[in-house]
Amino acid sequence: HNAALVRIGLASHGGAAPLLTYPWKPITLSDIDAGPRLEDYLVAIADTGSVGGDLVLQMHERFQKDLLLGKPQARQWWSEIRRYIDFYSWNLPNRYRPFANIAVVTADPIESFEVMNLLARHNLPFELIAPDRLATYDLTAFDVVVVLNQAEGSHAQTLSAFIKKGGQVLDLPKGVANPDAFALEVRRSLGRERRVIDIWNGITVLASPYREPEGESVLVTVLNYAYQPLPVQMRVKGTFSVVQFESPEEGASLLPHRHIAGFTEFLIPALRIGGRVFLSQEVQ
Repeated sequence: HNAALVRIGLASHGGAAPLLTYPWKPITLSDIDAGPRLEDYLVAIADTGSVGGDLVLQMHERFQKDLLLGKPQARQWWSEIRRYIDFYSWNLPNRYRPFANIAVVTADPIESFEVMNLLARHNLPFELIAPDRLATYDLTAFDVVVVLNQAEGSHAQTLSAFIKKGGQVLDLPKGVANPDAFALEVRRSLGRERRVIDIWNGITVLASPYREPEGESVLVTVLNYAYQPLPVQMRVKGTFSVVQFESPEEGASLLPHRHIAGFTEFLIPALRIGGRVFLSQEVQ
């Protein structure tokens, strides 16, 4: 999953989407000639599109030849690939703002990549903040600030003020020895009441939530990298009156939902690979 990589790229290049590609590695000797499966192409498209990256999709030579010869399976594959490209070419994540309550402060994001990668993997959305921006950054929306560089001077004062307002600061100047255990501990410390998003029965599902820049609507992109249709039960922070789901396979439809303690819960009946959930206060 490339959520962390794209977040680093966006922060490092003034908001310009990073360009990704997916080199394919065969597992068996027969795979060398056959090339990737259809689902491999679709997951690559959905992975990039779910987090707002740009994509160069490499086509295996065998697939290219079959397309030129007009073979039925190749044409059917290409039809599905085009459908996914059309769906994700809207690049909706870049029209919204990240919906996150975790801030990660680091001067060297690539060195800290695995920490952010595991936060994203456990559906713990974060924003990346450069240390030189911390003193003037509005931390109101955050519950946790993870500092991966030594905080000094005005930084320390900013963090002290954040703690006094009820926030939690994890100061880790020497880095994190076990990023997976660290992410799980952050998840545990937030508890159900402070997580932005929760997913049940979907260990292969990754979600990326976003807020409408000048409104209250929320967009959640979802990716099932196991590419087997899966019912996904989800809970998003906020009380919304309308929940809509769409995917490359089906148009937008309303989902039944309920409100519990300031959250909206709903079930995506069958997530094959990728999709989007729109949560709003009025019918679109």
